[in-house]
Amino acid sequence: MSLKRKTVLATMLSAVFALGACSDGKDGAQGPQGPQGPEAPKPPLVISSAQAQVLEWSYGDGTVNVTFALQNQDGENIETLDRVQLMSTVTDENGMLANTIDVTYQVGSDTSVGTLEHTGDGVYSLVMPQEGVSADSTGIGYVRPGWKSANDGIPRTKRIMFNESDNLAKVQTTDDAKCVACHGEFDAASGNSTWGWHQHHHGLDNDQNVVVVEACSVCHTDVQKENGGWANNTLAMFGHGKKFDADNGMAYSGHSALWSNYSMDMKRCSTCHMDDVVFTATINGCATCHTSLQDPDNGLAVDHSGFTDANCTACHNADGGFYYDHSNSSS
Repeated sequence: MSLKRKTVLATMLSAVFALGACSDGKDGAQGPQGPQGPEAPKPPLVISSAQAQVLEWSYGDGTVNVTFALQNQDGENIETLDRVQLMSTVTDENGMLANTIDVTYQVGSDTSVGTLEHTGDGVYSLVMPQEGVSADSTGIGYVRPGWKSANDGIPRTKRIMFNESDNLAKVQTTDDAKCVACHGEFDAASGNSTWGWHQHHHGLDNDQNVVVVEACSVCHTDVQKENGGWANNTLAMFGHGKKFDADNGMAYSGHSALWSNYSMDMKRCSTCHMDDVVFTATINGCATCHTSLQDPDNGLAVDHSGFTDANCTACHNADGGFYYDHSNSSS
């Protein structure tokens, strides 16, 4: 065999042995893990409507503090809120709902007051200024996150009332059940003739149930606007069949048309008032019927023109001689 053929044969045999040594017909070892690729972008959150819950709230030194949660129509957390309205009404030294604020926080607005912080998972912390309040103050109110027009941002929720807390004022002498007994269910009403012009101004509790009396009382406080209240008409004026009249002070309206009806006797308080309410003399309550009470020329033996609610019970109480029996009996 020639040297050339021997060399070729040796080379071929070496290649065969090398292949046999390098591969047994199985896959090789796993290579190192490559770098993590970017996450796929989340689809934008669809928000056709929104609902809120007040988790907790309190008054502080000159502030109203509210923690609330916000979700869309599918129960998904909304984390991009940029606007929220707050109304708060606190009681005065006589226990009357009197001092009201209506303030709005809006991201990027030079006129906004307070602060709004998203703490995660659709939960927000809102702090708004309210002059004169402290940790011991009592009052009522609501928050309303979002925008009136969905074109501007997150569509606003209904008014969500402050929930039960040590700061919640309990000054109501009527409740929603008394109203519904005559007017029918609020959310089933078909027009303003049933519930009045402000039918759309109701509030909701955390379970999304309609709240009527407390929601009305945030604006229609126990004190008229001319005396420091928020609106010209107090809730007592509505209940007693009166409304503000710039010329005469108060004019007959609404419930006054039913005073001759047995079911709406003006002295049969249980028609509207809760059954366990005891008559208490107040300027707000008495003057809605006794409209000339504070007129110094009304001919009364005692001039009431300078009296306030703090003066009433000094004379008009169950133990005194000037207590008038406005019966709360249902009979």
